[in-house]
Amino acid sequence: MLLLFSYFCISEIVNAGNLYFRSVKIITTFFLLWITTQFQTGIENLLAYIFILTLGILHGSNDIKLIQKFNSNTKYHFKKLLLIYVAIVLTSVIFFAIIPQLALPFFLLLSAYHFGEQHLSGKLQLRPLLKSLVYSCYGFVIFFIIFFTNAEATALIIKDISGISLGRTDFYTGLILSLSILTISISILALRNKIKMNLWEELLYLGLFFITFANASLLWSFAIYFIIWHALPSLKDQVALLYGTISKMSLKRYLRSSILYWVISVLGIYILHLITNGNERLFNQLFFSFIAAVTFPHVLVIHNMYNKASSS
Repeated sequence: MLLLFSYFCISEIVNAGNLYFRSVKIITTFFLLWITTQFQTGIENLLAYIFILTLGILHGSNDIKLIQKFNSNTKYHFKKLLLIYVAIVLTSVIFFAIIPQLALPFFLLLSAYHFGEQHLSGKLQLRPLLKSLVYSCYGFVIFFIIFFTNAEATALIIKDISGISLGRTDFYTGLILSLSILTISISILALRNKIKMNLWEELLYLGLFFITFANASLLWSFAIYFIIWHALPSLKDQVALLYGTISKMSLKRYLRSSILYWVISVLGIYILHLITNGNERLFNQLFFSFIAAVTFPHVLVIHNMYNKASSS
């Protein structure tokens, strides 16, 4: 059922043209903002889990296929690649369990870069190091908007996972710092004609995010950005690069090749639910740790995909 939901969303949204796709993302965000005014936090969180379990996990379920696609000389077959991939995820879980104070900042840095790379890929004419700085700053702006507008819940999750105590002032400082660096960088790039995007449009997006996240719960805020503004565009890029075109047939092929990883991931989350036995705080702690663990290898795979695509 979840896969059918995912296929419907992908086929109806991802198959759209770029201009229409942007319009759909904006309209969908406004619709989800409306949902936040109609339902309690419990309903928002339920919807967030559904989004993450479907489109969220699905957008990272074809990593092994992408490795095979962009590394044609690899000596590893699917089963070996799967074992290596799972080993990296398990190592990440252990990393979180043993040194959460280091693992959490590392996860945020990697995720910030990942969000920025997906959103800004192909829009910047820069050397790799400077490009990475701008990508990371953009991602941190998104994170700190979510954190600042949901400061109490964010601080609690961070405390539970890592033992680090942060507050609203810390998130505000992080937002101002990352936004300032991003603004200065983008302004310099615009003056040097090294940027290919509508700056006013991007500014309006950030304003929309702030309004939306200020009215949504922490998990729902994350799900809105993660699914609508990251996972769906990423799926579109992946399908196009894997199969050369976006069609119902290529979407079906994508789902078929990703189903094993998707099932393993969903089963893993279900096991977490059984282990926590209704303890919401413990489940949220383990859930975010799990998301972080599967993010580590995914970021490397997608970075390699964009590099290979740009050089081909």
